[in-house]
Amino acid sequence: MSVEKGLKELNDVVVLRKRAANLLSISELYKVEDQIVDQVFEALGELYFNQLRPFLRMRELSLQRIDQLEAIIECKHLGPKIKRQAEMDREEHREYLLSASSAIQQLYVDYFGRMVGILAGQVARAVADQKRYGRNAIERTGASNRLDRLRRQLCQKRIEHLNCRKSILQTSDHDKQQLIQLRLDILVERQSSLRLDLAQLLVKDQSSDFDAIDFYDAVESPEHFYLIDKQMASQNEMVRAEISRLKEKMARNAQQQARLRLELAKLQIRSKDQISQPSSLSRDDKTKLQRFRRETFIRLKRYRMKQMLHEQQFDSDSEGEFHDCIDDTLKPITQ
Repeated sequence: MSVEKGLKELNDVVVLRKRAANLLSISELYKVEDQIVDQVFEALGELYFNQLRPFLRMRELSLQRIDQLEAIIECKHLGPKIKRQAEMDREEHREYLLSASSAIQQLYVDYFGRMVGILAGQVARAVADQKRYGRNAIERTGASNRLDRLRRQLCQKRIEHLNCRKSILQTSDHDKQQLIQLRLDILVERQSSLRLDLAQLLVKDQSSDFDAIDFYDAVESPEHFYLIDKQMASQNEMVRAEISRLKEKMARNAQQQARLRLELAKLQIRSKDQISQPSSLSRDDKTKLQRFRRETFIRLKRYRMKQMLHEQQFDSDSEGEFHDCIDDTLKPITQ
């Protein structure tokens, strides 16, 4: 199945879901929808692998050629002309390597981005059905487990998508705020995944405490009951130990989020100060320029009056006064 055909079939299922009369019909459509999404993901994997293949080959060949050229440059028995040519070729193949790596990273971003979009649509539709029919009705059909599974998949693919975007920023001239924001988004998604795992373990722990009573034949020995109780107790201890471990991971995750938020807030304040500072400097410059023009006009006017009064006595002294006036007008510029 091609990606376009799979997406068209998925859209047809979404249209049928809107026309469904009850939850039972929708739950049947869930199975069809999940099968189509699996086929779409498989087609996406094949499509992007075929697009990645030439860039992977290009990266591999560039790395091999760079190693060969570096061996030529380090060889003592070769002349400077050959080494200069090898250095030029090495820079060229480094450009090829950079281009291939950038293309690979961008293809991964697009690939996981499309998967995130499809899974987000599935989660949104499942949440809408839960609000429409109620949590209890969804649980009776078994669709609540599907919703939890979809949420886990969505968290996982979002983390992979964000990691790919982070790798692009780390290998290029990047804005530090954007990089910190991506790291924070990754921690938020991991926290959501841990929260889902914790909720599942809490349900499992509660259900183990309220298991239905089993009936045994009178011929069974007491030792058999002891073994059953011991096994259930060990299972409960394992579940509770896992719950404690998840809570510790969530606490560490929350601390890391707090540190990143604080660092991000400091960078935002610093960037605002840098943005506002040039505007204030430009206002000061305008004020100084206006004052300088006003003072210059007054000085020139005074000199014009002196020139008119002493026009008959114009000599080298007046020329020196003119230069003094020019020097006075230039002082505000140098200051």
